[in-house]
Parts: sequence; structure tokens; C-alpha cells
Amino acid sequence: MQGGWWRSYRLLAVASLRSRMAYRTDFILSTVTSALATLVDLVGTVFVILRVHTINGWGLWSVAYLFGVTSVGGGLFRMMASELYDFDKYLVQGELDSLLIRPTPVLTALLARGVNFSRLGLPLQGLAVTALALWQLWLPAHLGLLALVETLGIVVLGTIIWFAVGLAVAGVGFYTTRIDELQVTAIYGPTLAANYPQTIYPAWLRSLFMYVIPIAFASYFPAQYTLRLGGSALTFLYSTVAACCALAVALVIWNTGLRHYRSTGT
Repeated sequence: MQGGWWRSYRLLAVASLRSRMAYRTDFILSTVTSALATLVDLVGTVFVILRVHTINGWGLWSVAYLFGVTSVGGGLFRMMASELYDFDKYLVQGELDSLLIRPTPVLTALLARGVNFSRLGLPLQGLAVTALALWQLWLPAHLGLLALVETLGIVVLGTIIWFAVGLAVAGVGFYTTRIDELQVTAIYGPTLAANYPQTIYPAWLRSLFMYVIPIAFASYFPAQYTLRLGGSALTFLYSTVAACCALAVALVIWNTGLRHYRSTGT
């Protein structure tokens, strides 16, 4: 039914928010804690820039912008698809069985079940850093209103690509059961790597971040063009194609794994 999946997702997400808001103090503390935890990464990045001044042509505020848009896209993914992080329990403890018997598509029910609004601190922090960086770069980099539109585009593309990576990792879990180690390799490590210009990495790693785990298209390439540090007018087209391809591949991995899933019987 057209629009049925979105309606189901919205209703389940609202129910999830209400359940978490029942304990408002815990919700607020969790939100602040998640933001402070990622603040350590920002401080580390600032210290690196202050020490070397520039990284392959990227100054302090340019790297701050890259960090900000990466945090917003990755943060929205972590907030809206938090259950993909804990997908092990659905396979090991048999919790996935309860989703299989529902009329709602499994992926829709899974995502709505775990909308973790307490992780709102990460995208908000990223938004604040992005806004501050744009303010500092507005005149020096000769940015215009188009930069704001492009920034929104980067956030959308980044969210889609990070979601695709997380979904693909969860899909692999149908075969491996455990995905915690794969998450470190495919999500946590690349998240830190995305905070810096891709040109600092060796050629094989840059290829990995372009063709296997396409995080370069999630923030670096479009941010490079937005700040007029390189790239071309086709940069956003390339990133859009990369996001669509990543999502398509992730859905294939997920659906194939789901068809091969065998109930635990619990």
C-alpha cells in the first residue's frame, strides 16, 4: 500500500519517543552525554590543525566544516537507525522473530522500534560546528546562499550513505550472527577517517573509501566543492549516484540475508 511503510514508521517512531520521554531526566542526560562524548573527537581534530596549521590546503575552519557535516549525517543515522547497531541481539536472542510476525515490513519495524532521540546531541553538535565554520568562512571563502543549500544536500547524502553502510553490515549479520567487529571496521573507523581530508590517506585507503565504504562521497567530495577547495559542478551528481548505489547494494544484502534467516525457535 502506497505510503503505508511511512505511516507505520511514523506511528512507531512517535510511540518510541513517548516511551523515552516518560523519563525526561534520563533522556536529557543521555542526550548531553552523547554530545560530550563526540566533543572529544572535535577537540582532538582542533589540536591537530593548530599544530600543523593546514592539512593539504584545508585550514582550521574548513576541517571544522567537514567535521560538522560528517557529524550531522552520521548522527542522524545513529539516531534514526540505532537498532542496526545492536542487531546482534535480534539474531542471538531471537528478537527478530517477533518482527517477522508483524504486518509491518521488518526493516520499517526495526528502524521505528529503535529511534533513539537521546542521540540527538551528536547531530545538534555537528550542526553548531557547521554553522560556526560557515560563519567564519563566509567572507574569506566567498561563500553565498548556495553554500547553505549545498550544506543541506551534504547532510542528506551523508545520512543516506551512512545508513546504507550500517544496513549492509547488519545484513552481513544474517550470515555471521555477530557484527560488532565488522562495525568497528566498516563504521567506527571510517567515521573518524571522514573527519579529515581524504588526501592524507594512502591510495589504497582512498579507493576503499570511494568504492567499498563510500564515505568520501558522504562529506569530503561535496564539502570540498562547497568550500571551493576543488571538485566540479558535477560533484553532487557523483555523490548522489554513489548514495543511490550504496543504498541499493545495502538493500540487496539485507533482503538476501533476511530470506536466508533461520528462526532461533525462542
